Amino acid sequence: MLSNMYPSAAEPGYGSFIQRQEQELTQRFGVRIELVTTPRRGGGVLANLAKYSSLLWQTLSATMRGEYDVVHAHYLMPVAAFALIPAALRRRPLVITAHGTDIFSGMAWPWRPLIARALRRACRIIVVSNFLADRLAENYGIERTRGRGFVIANMGVNTERFTPGDNTALKRAAGLPVDVPHLLFVGNFVEQKGIVDLAAALVELAGRGVDFRATLLGHGPLMPEVVAIVKPLGDTVRFREVVSHEMLVDVFRSADLFVLPSRREGVGLLVCLESLSCGVPVVAGRAGGLPEIVREGENGMLVEPQNPVGLADTIQGLLENPARLAELACAARDGALPYSESAQAEKVFHVYEECVGR
Repeated sequence: MLSNMYPSAAEPGYGSFIQRQEQELTQRFGVRIELVTTPRRGGGVLANLAKYSSLLWQTLSATMRGEYDVVHAHYLMPVAAFALIPAALRRRPLVITAHGTDIFSGMAWPWRPLIARALRRACRIIVVSNFLADRLAENYGIERTRGRGFVIANMGVNTERFTPGDNTALKRAAGLPVDVPHLLFVGNFVEQKGIVDLAAALVELAGRGVDFRATLLGHGPLMPEVVAIVKPLGDTVRFREVVSHEMLVDVFRSADLFVLPSRREGVGLLVCLESLSCGVPVVAGRAGGLPEIVREGENGMLVEPQNPVGLADTIQGLLENPARLAELACAARDGALPYSESAQAEKVFHVYEECVGR
């Protein structure tokens, strides 16, 4: 199993979903996995060169040992290209998981032809949503046919950890008023997440006299702009740094509504699933694979991207109709259960079985 992301003591959350899938496969299904990973982040030219030189060297070493039945690459660039080496030299079946942004970043020269070659050679191509599977097929000229073996399986949510909790007690512990709706955003402060649209919507809500509190958890280049937009709202909007995966559970449980108004989305499925698994309904942008998870009118609502007023209208409609919000909350967890980590790992295990002919 090759990945350019994997957690370390210094960054326990970096690629932790890869680690959790590995653990599901080994503990639940008895798969023996040799990891070829790098915990370090890239960044500049030199950092990326060091990161991927290390990953390539480890790949070559694993190829020489040759003790494997399947090669599984997480991410397209450059991992899928590197994975061609052990798959081709040892004539082993290749499985590739595409996660989202890699489907687009891999279009750059010289990676696109190498990635396209790996995709054509792959026994199965796993993609985290149907939307992204279509984009992958278009970008790399890979036809979605039965023989090609596209499999839709996201990384899953830990439904045993992310469970509903005592919303009132957790609000009180966080210093939030227990009788005021709490809105939550978790994600990077980047353009594609619609964080500026959300900030504008919060100002719109406050101007209409809607009573709420909001927590924006994350970081990124747009943080100064977001801070400036919501500054007039004072303590109504709070910012939190990224927390550990374990602490994130109670952050979700303290919320009444999770908001992810993405303009483009490939990998926002996980935070939406974590929210739903905690019994917290979602308002999400009608973008990427989010409509595959957030079922409008059942476990949440969908809004058109880049429309802060429309976003404010949807949020206000739910906050002013507590019975409707409660209905969505009741259905939220049921919507997440089919996407448990164990259920998604089982799909991957069956892919391995099919590729080795067992």
